[in-house]
Amino acid sequence: MCPANSSAFNPSTPACTRPDANPAVYCISLGCPKNRVDTENMLASLGVLCPVDDIGKAEIVLINTCGFIAPAARESTQTILETALRIQGIKP
Repeated sequence: MCPANSSAFNPSTPACTRPDANPAVYCISLGCPKNRVDTENMLASLGVLCPVDDIGKAEIVLINTCGFIAPAARESTQTILETALRIQGIKP
């Protein structure tokens, strides 16, 4: 359900074609394959969300991180900060 990019994974469910029908969500999943499965499960349990592959079309940005080891914690912090800056550049 997450769009494919360097920090996310290729979705098993295609991006939503009707983001106006439900709140649009863009997600980034960091960490091991188990964490990525956890992200898919979270999105499935929130079934009313519409996954999009463009952060500019998202009403919600979900970042599922892992901080089990120090490098992962640093990557998580960096990704959150970079995503916040990216959103500021897109949204008024």
